[in-house]
This record gives sequence, C-alpha cells and structure tokens, in this order.
Amino acid sequence: MENQLNTCEVKNYVPISELKFHPKNKEIRTITRERLDDLKESIREKGFYEPILVWKKGGVVLAGEHRTRAALELIDEGFEFKTPTGKTNELPVVIEDCDDSTANQILHESNNHYATWIEHRLAKEIKNAEEAGENLRQFGYTQDEIDKMMASAMKDVEENLKVEGEEVDDLDVRTDDRIEKEKYESLVLPADVYRELMEILGHIAKSLSPGWVKGDSVVEATSAMCESIRKAGVLENLDEKEEEWDDEEPQG
Repeated sequence: MENQLNTCEVKNYVPISELKFHPKNKEIRTITRERLDDLKESIREKGFYEPILVWKKGGVVLAGEHRTRAALELIDEGFEFKTPTGKTNELPVVIEDCDDSTANQILHESNNHYATWIEHRLAKEIKNAEEAGENLRQFGYTQDEIDKMMASAMKDVEENLKVEGEEVDDLDVRTDDRIEKEKYESLVLPADVYRELMEILGHIAKSLSPGWVKGDSVVEATSAMCESIRKAGVLENLDEKEEEWDDEEPQG
C-alpha cells in the first residue's frame, strides 16, 4: 500500500488516539509549520523509526510530541501506520514510570542537546551529501542552517587553519608545543598549494589503506611520505646544497 507507513519494532505499542500531550511542552518548545511539514516528509520516507517516550501516569508524551503530531496529521491525510505485528495506527513507545518531578526533568532534558557539532566536519558532511544529490531537509536541518553550513564548507583551507592545538580541516594536524601565533602563521601556504598536497597525500593514503576515503585523516600518509623522504637522503642532500650556497662568494 502506498499510504502505509511502517513503525520500528519495540516491546510496546499504543494507539495514537490514546496518547496525551504534556501542557508544559508548548511553553518550552515550538515548531513552525515548515518544520512540521519537513518532519512529516521524513516520516513518509523513513517510517516511524524511533519510539515515543511515554509517562505511565496518564499516557503523557514526554519526548516525541512533534513526531506524534506529525503522525496524527498524516493519518488525517489518509496514511496508515502499521506495526511489525500487523496492528494499525499504533505508535512504538517506551513507557517511563516515574514521579512528577522526574517527569518534569525528562521533559526538559529530552528537549535539550548536550553534545555540540564539530562544525567544520559537519559542514563537510553536509557538502558531500548535497553533492550526492540528497535532500538536506531530511537530515533535520532548517534551510537557514543548511545555508550556513554550505557557506562554511566552501571556505578556503587558509580560513580553516587554527592555532594552539586545534585541528586543521582535513589534515587533522595538532600543534602540541603550542607555538606562537606569529610563528605558526609563517607556515601558512597559499590554498592552491594545500590542495595539491592533499591530492598527493590522498594517493599515498589510498596506497597504504585501500579502505581510505576522502575526508579520512591523512596523518599516516603524511608520516609515510616524510619517512620516505628521510630514507631517500633528500634532506641531507639539501643540507649539503645549502652549505655550498653559503660558501659561494657574492657576485657583482
């Protein structure tokens, strides 16, 4: 059936008509019409893959209210949810038996995000998805967030260079000795040079590890290239050349 949407497999299912919404949730969270439509589209494409957290006291939704509201609208539009056991219009739930105080804490905590994104890696991930033709709205981001991440992903390598132990975009390089900013900036090369180096290191990384893909760390490849240069005696030859140049008398 084209209008049939599947739900994930869990221990408990509750008829969607029996679920109740916590009155406080409207006070601390909201959702725009556009974002609710995005959520509905996500459910249409992927099914109802995450259970709702339900308070045993009164069957109140503690986490997942907006997904529940999206499911209700989809049912009104003619869609039907089907559980793995064949029941219809029942949503997967995890039932939490707790007191009022704990329920209130869960209500807030479920709407709070402790983790933060590593922004430059997230931007690269979103850029790769966009280039692959994926619908970025189905990743759960607003268009404004997508625009900002895409702008970040398009910055030159030089703008991503950071000091004092932070990562350098794809290179994953760290300055353990916390060298001075002025000294570090003297190591910065034009963006085109970095692109050429990254291409070379990518080939080396692929030869070292067939499973390496663009975006993975190239630290191992960098170490291997440096070791090969040392073994070839290139640095010693350069040192000898520099001594010869120093010994030469100035012309003119």
